[in-house]
Amino acid sequence: MIRDIAKEDLDSILEIENQSFKDPYRYDDFIWEIEHDDVYRLFCAVSEGEIVGYITFMITFDSASIVSI
Repeated sequence: MIRDIAKEDLDSILEIENQSFKDPYRYDDFIWEIEHDDVYRLFCAVSEGEIVGYITFMITFDSASIVSI
């Protein structure tokens, strides 16, 4: 299932983020994106109740840019 990321998901998201990137996003970075949902979109993939992946992207005018996957 794919759904919006909520603040309650960030522990799981940060675990994936920290294992995947040399310079990972911090908690505050994700909170900022969640709170600015007029520009940013954050979705997570959930399997058997566990977050297994995520994507964040930014929409600007007529295009979108992946921020993190």
